[in-house]
Amino acid sequence: MRLKAERQAVVDAARRMTESGLVVNTSGNVSILAGDTVVITPSSIAYDTMTAEDVCLVDLASGRALPGMLHPSSELPLHLAVYRSQKVNAIVHTHSLYATALTTVMDKLPAIHYQIADLGGSVPVLPYARFGSKELATMVAAGLDGRTAVLMKNHGATTIGPDLPRALARSITLEWIAKLYHQAALLGNPALLDDAEIAAVLAAQRDLVASRDRAIAERGSVMAPPPSSPALSPPRGGNQLPLSLGEKGAPGDPPRRPRPHDSRSTTSERQRRIRTPARPLRDAAAGKR
Repeated sequence: MRLKAERQAVVDAARRMTESGLVVNTSGNVSILAGDTVVITPSSIAYDTMTAEDVCLVDLASGRALPGMLHPSSELPLHLAVYRSQKVNAIVHTHSLYATALTTVMDKLPAIHYQIADLGGSVPVLPYARFGSKELATMVAAGLDGRTAVLMKNHGATTIGPDLPRALARSITLEWIAKLYHQAALLGNPALLDDAEIAAVLAAQRDLVASRDRAIAERGSVMAPPPSSPALSPPRGGNQLPLSLGEKGAPGDPPRRPRPHDSRSTTSERQRRIRTPARPLRDAAAGKR
């Protein structure tokens, strides 16, 4: 099966959307860009029964599904428009409750929490356009310029990323921030972060990622043994025996050698010493027991 791993990844992400409460029934859609092929969820197929073979392959240039495929998602035009205009490899479109509710009463999701920096700051609500339309696809593609998330009025949300896990994580973050804003607004007038602070947060996040990647790379170079390391060759005298049951050893410790056999003490002799009661001590002075 062509692009089997990518198609399975789409299935897994679609199920995760349902588990996370981002969609109901067969709403929403997921895609990956694999070279010049868009790997996208099919239309009207339940996520819990969807298989990798059900996932559609669409030519990016022509927008046509490859022969033998099911009908692609109704939002295929949106996915094609985004891939053709943005340097991304994955798209997640959801109908999550709080984010969608917010689109009906506000023109943007404000910066109520610093994690919104990963979405590009305050998330705009795009004007309403019918699902699957060229108008909607054009607006979403333009709205994602310089950001990783947009909201669609009376519709839902779309997030993008360099890979599917990142795009999906951003959808989850977007819904969480929308819910946070809703809860805070019930209590009063939420305090918001300004653009300067969001920019500073984004710079700090980038520095943190760079530092983390360096640490991972350095740890990998330290942990990897050199080619001539004794750990790669068996010890002299043959392989050591594994720990026997009941013997303890710390993780990574070499196996303990078996205890040497005492030829002077047989099993029967040891049993006799244990079972034969000791002779009573004699009183040297009185000669009495």
